[in-house]
Amino acid sequence: MNPRLIRILSLALFLSLLLWGVFTLLVYLGVPVHGTVLAPAAQESVNDFCQPHQFLCRGVYTFVPFVTHTLKRLPFAVWYAVVSLVLYLLFLGWYALRTGRFTLQIRFTPLKFLLLCLLSLWLIFTCISFLQTGDMPMRRFVEPTEQVYQKAGPEALATLRANFERLQDRGCLRHIGEFGNGAKAFTLKTRCIQRAFFSRVLPLALVVLAFLFELLVAGRFLLSLLRLRSPNPFAEMILSIGLGIGVWIVLLWTIAVFGMFTKAAGWAFILLMPAALYRHSRYWLRRFVSASWVVNCSWRSISLLLAWLLVSYFALNFLNVVRPFPIGWDDLGVYLNRPRLMVSYGGFVYSIARFEWEYLTSLGFLLFGFESDFGAAAAMMINWTAGLIAVLAVYAFARTYLGRGSGLLASLAYYMLPLVGHFSFADMKIDNAVFAMGALAAFAVFLALFPPDPPEGDREDLSTRDFYVLIGIGGLFAGFAFAIKATAIMAAMAIGAILAGTLLHWSGFVAAVLFAFGIFVKQGNLSVADIAAQIGRAPDAVSRGWALAFFFGVAAAVLLLACFLRRGAVRRTALSLAVFGAAFLATVVPWTTHNNLLQGSSLFHLQFAAPNSFTPLLDYTGANAGRTSDDAGRRVWTLPEDLRVDPANEACSPSGKVEELDRYWGDRKGWSHYLTLPWRSVMNIDSAGYYVTTMPALLLFPLLLFLPYFWMRAGRWLRWLFLGTLFLVLQWVFLANGILWYGIGMFLGLAVALEALVARAPDVPNRVLAGALLGLSLLACLGMRFWQFDQQRNLFEYVIGKADAPTMRERTIPHYDDIADLVVQRNRDIPLRPYLYRVGTFIPYFIPRNLEIIGISDHQLDVFNCLYQERDPRLAVERLKALGFNSIVFDTNTATIERDPTGSLHQKVNAFVDFLNNPVSGLQILINDSGAGVTFFLIP
Repeated sequence: MNPRLIRILSLALFLSLLLWGVFTLLVYLGVPVHGTVLAPAAQESVNDFCQPHQFLCRGVYTFVPFVTHTLKRLPFAVWYAVVSLVLYLLFLGWYALRTGRFTLQIRFTPLKFLLLCLLSLWLIFTCISFLQTGDMPMRRFVEPTEQVYQKAGPEALATLRANFERLQDRGCLRHIGEFGNGAKAFTLKTRCIQRAFFSRVLPLALVVLAFLFELLVAGRFLLSLLRLRSPNPFAEMILSIGLGIGVWIVLLWTIAVFGMFTKAAGWAFILLMPAALYRHSRYWLRRFVSASWVVNCSWRSISLLLAWLLVSYFALNFLNVVRPFPIGWDDLGVYLNRPRLMVSYGGFVYSIARFEWEYLTSLGFLLFGFESDFGAAAAMMINWTAGLIAVLAVYAFARTYLGRGSGLLASLAYYMLPLVGHFSFADMKIDNAVFAMGALAAFAVFLALFPPDPPEGDREDLSTRDFYVLIGIGGLFAGFAFAIKATAIMAAMAIGAILAGTLLHWSGFVAAVLFAFGIFVKQGNLSVADIAAQIGRAPDAVSRGWALAFFFGVAAAVLLLACFLRRGAVRRTALSLAVFGAAFLATVVPWTTHNNLLQGSSLFHLQFAAPNSFTPLLDYTGANAGRTSDDAGRRVWTLPEDLRVDPANEACSPSGKVEELDRYWGDRKGWSHYLTLPWRSVMNIDSAGYYVTTMPALLLFPLLLFLPYFWMRAGRWLRWLFLGTLFLVLQWVFLANGILWYGIGMFLGLAVALEALVARAPDVPNRVLAGALLGLSLLACLGMRFWQFDQQRNLFEYVIGKADAPTMRERTIPHYDDIADLVVQRNRDIPLRPYLYRVGTFIPYFIPRNLEIIGISDHQLDVFNCLYQERDPRLAVERLKALGFNSIVFDTNTATIERDPTGSLHQKVNAFVDFLNNPVSGLQILINDSGAGVTFFLIP
């Protein structure tokens, strides 16, 4: 590249980082919801100087308090940092005395690295045990008496007392005095806390290691069948893990389909797999002991700090997941509930009809019991491991293309996002698994398209066979990502477009993009009418037919032009796309064929769902009158003629989809609704919460255009990653309703791009400025994490052994066990009305075989609004009885997902509450606890 152009780009990069980077950071800090979390004490003074909408002004005044507050926020983190520093200085002194220099040259082995990780885990565990909880240390224990727990019922008090006596019997409590009310005060002894580490924490770490070992063995077996010459040992490891995920999902799906999903079968496969594949087991065990790599760096290298931060972050999240039951909305209702149900039924259930990650999650329940606290913790740890695999995929990608010593910044940029943290330690969802498989798909394809230079020696060209094998592996990973969650199709489309653009001609990328949008329109994923309405046009301004003609017609024309311009590349491009597509279909055909056979539909139909024979079919219009069951075997409950509703009534027009999905991207109109969506999402303008929070550095992504390396020959891979990420963002904008985890795949390109701005900066000023902006963004993420720790610190009482599982249930979800017991009893005792009517709540996980007990989950009250169309409580109760319901559970926070207090959801909730409280309805209130967010009613 021309030196003069390099200088111009370098100056432009520095100025854009200085202006745009600082601006976005300050605006981010100035958004009130961010400032309240990151610098709460400063907000009163900030309000004196700036109005709520003056984000830049607020950010300026929030900056210094944000930095100081974050660095001293949690005493346990400060102590952990101090102890870590002391240990490092001691090591540094020993190393200097032994070698006579401070330049570090350390030979690591996987075993040494594992021991360091366990040391970090133990050290954070120990520091947390000395944490203050309010005015008292976490290890302080107060005798549970009626005077102390005044609001606790008899059952809760008995549970607390049993936990107290258990600790006393073990000699874990040391008496230190009494309170004024006569209650005795104790301190939990250190030896009992440390015993909890070995009884509650370490066994789960062994579960994670065993799980990874099983994946490695199965994956390398498949890799050996493909006879791929691995580019490097780390790539071999991460590709083996990805393939192992696929092997185990298919295996567990198969035994579930054949009704052999039992504990005996699970343990048999866990033990027999390494034995049958002993050659690969021996290989990985040998690698674990003997493989080594040398780290050469200065004693003050920033890479050491980043590695320590990443390991520590993993350890903190790991400890947060050591708990006897899930705590999130989605995992309690879906991602832990479904695999637990499958184990309880002992076979295939309709709700896990694809090759889904939940088959791996189910191993915790399958091996250790679906009613076991350890089994629940093990299942959650398998989902935690998905985050580890996701970070390994990011690290492998960045290290391969940015060079040795890189990858840590990109890994932190992904894993420290509050959004990602939400399903890494709180709501244990499967989105990390979706990201991991999508990132591995991109990694495999990039290895084929842009073979990396070897660390040493001459570069060897990738053989034709290895090229197509890598493309095929990428297709397999993309297919499994799609099976885990259908939104991963966006990443698959982006990879396909990159293939077309790199192998054929850049215009092939454009053709692929247009073709993809044509597919989305044809499948109904992209609604032209909805887009028209969103930008303020008539819904029929552009017909679906015209949109299809435009996308497919222009795509075909551009593709023909690309083929004409690069005639010699047509065959290789077509074959590569065919291999990718065939591998993708190989992961889709088995489960779609099975679903088609169960549904009785065409074998060539993409059938996502299996027939539901468990939950009832509620017919309140009379459409199924005279039928007792449908084709799937579901019981049909039809209202008698005098109770049927009028489906044409306005109350029967559902609004739940808009209330549930559109809350993430607001109600703006015009093209600005789409064009400003990335900005609004990063700044949390439309929706706020830990689960939708990212960091301001993501908005630096467009500045790659000013990076000289980006335009060099060596940066070709980065240009295509940039284009692929832009395509992913574009798909997310139009398809995902602003829901960030639906577009989780775009964070690979964003994270790697952020590290590229630092690692490939053209000069020191750019490197320092880019690094500082990224560092401050990571500090904001750390502040968010500390805030979340504050919200959940009571969970760590279980980790350190202070509380047992029943105590945690009584303190966290005090009514759920009583509701679950009563619901199961009434299901058995009232066969003519066996069902629970559920409106929100976390209850499904705690009800065994809940598919046949919960008659409906009416989260946005669309069904109830229709049943209550006349606003006649007595008539609504008769309808509920006729549909088989005997009780109602209601989440009192249902309306909080809607901002507008006069909105449709608030109106439905108000009507529902009036119905529940109306004496005419005759409902019997058993539980009404707004503090716990739950009410429970019996229908007489």
